[in-house]
Parts: sequence; C-alpha cells; structure tokens
Amino acid sequence: QWIYRAAFEKYLSLAENQREMAKVDDSVSDSGSDGLDGAGDDVETVWIHIGDDLAYDVGGSASCGAKTILLDLDEDYGQTAKLRFLEGGNAVNPSWNTASKEEIANRKAMNDAAEVMVDKRVSRLTMLPDAIDEILKGV
Repeated sequence: QWIYRAAFEKYLSLAENQREMAKVDDSVSDSGSDGLDGAGDDVETVWIHIGDDLAYDVGGSASCGAKTILLDLDEDYGQTAKLRFLEGGNAVNPSWNTASKEEIANRKAMNDAAEVMVDKRVSRLTMLPDAIDEILKGV
C-alpha cells in the first residue's frame, strides 16, 4: 500500500503546483477560484486507479481512497492473472510462475477481499472511457 500512498502524495503535490501556476493575477486568487478551467474550490478531486490486478491494483488503491476500475479482460487478450485463482483445481499457472502454493492461497484471499472494492469492471479497453465517466457522474 505504500506505493499507492506515495503516488497519491505526489498527485497532491502536483495538483498544488498546478493551482499555483494557474494563478495569473491577484484577481483570480481573490475570486476564490484556483484558476483551473474557471472552477472554484468546490470542485471534488477524484482519484481513479485502473489496473488488471485484483489484489494489488484494486485492493491497494481502494484502501488508500481511490475509485477503482478492474481491467478484467476478455479471454482473447490472453490475460493470465485471473486464471491462476480458479476454483476446484482448474487454476492455470504460466510456465514462468515461481509462487508457492501458500503464496497463491494468500493471494487468492487478497483477491477475494478486494472483490467488493471494484467500482467498475471492464472487459475491453474500449469500455474504459464510459467506466471513467460513470464514476465521475456517480453512476
């Protein structure tokens, strides 16, 4: 989780720098606006993390306050991560896998815990803009 906190702190720093750079003159700061697209201080910042790993991308970023989109891609994309945690002995591990059975079991538990933290799920990259829009609109 430390990496998500570090990324969020970096974002806050960059956002503050952007606000400061956007102040063209004193009238902008006196009006209560931060100078960003004419928006005032009432604009809500939304952090959306997009990733293909249920435990680390979704679980880690959601626990730090992000909205999440899981790229649970269709089979024709060849995504292997979700196949490693199938039930009933149907798990498929890639030949390069070095994780022990215990590590895989722990990771499965993390995946299960993160499942409720998914805000949106997309199976194709073309679905991503709509998923982001729905999060921003609170759908």
